[in-house]
Amino acid sequence: MKKHFILICMCASVLLMAVAAFLYPGGSFWDKHSEGFSLTQNFFSNLFEERAINGAISPSRYWAIPGIFFMALGYFVFYYRFSERIPEKSSQYIIRYAGCGSMIFTFLAATPWHDFMVMLAAAPSMLAMFYITVHTFKTRLHIHQVLSCLSLAGVYASVYIYYSGHLLSILPVLQKIGFLIFMAWAIALYYFSSEEDFRQKEAPGAG
Repeated sequence: MKKHFILICMCASVLLMAVAAFLYPGGSFWDKHSEGFSLTQNFFSNLFEERAINGAISPSRYWAIPGIFFMALGYFVFYYRFSERIPEKSSQYIIRYAGCGSMIFTFLAATPWHDFMVMLAAAPSMLAMFYITVHTFKTRLHIHQVLSCLSLAGVYASVYIYYSGHLLSILPVLQKIGFLIFMAWAIALYYFSSEEDFRQKEAPGAG
């Protein structure tokens, strides 16, 4: 149970969010009269509201709020446990506390303070991911390096679009793709890497 706690949280989150999306009455930023949840026009945040954008009472929030809770909990534990594999104490602390802190704000994004919580979650999240990416490039974990770059680029792009308003129409799709890449990134790092991978080898003749 302890070994697979993170994976269980992620699976629970995906299942709950899928049910929430299925039950969403309809309406989006671009079309208030659309029916159901659109992967290309709706945001996950639409699922947390008492009423859908089309004005109907939404049962989605009763599934989406537990969904984001399990997601935040899973990544909280991921950052805490994964940080222990990083040999440098300063980097270890930054990854642990910035990553875990960002997940607290991520869960609170399901509240009426959504926009403010997204802003508070973005900076520490990008910081933790940047440090993980740097240390991943010191290893021979090439797939992990690619996933780290994709995850980091996805978050940076989403934050830029969200606050600049440029290319806003692609943000709903980018959000879903980023969600899947981020999950694959965390699973790969947690289950398919070890502390030894992040220990730099001594040069020949050293010591």
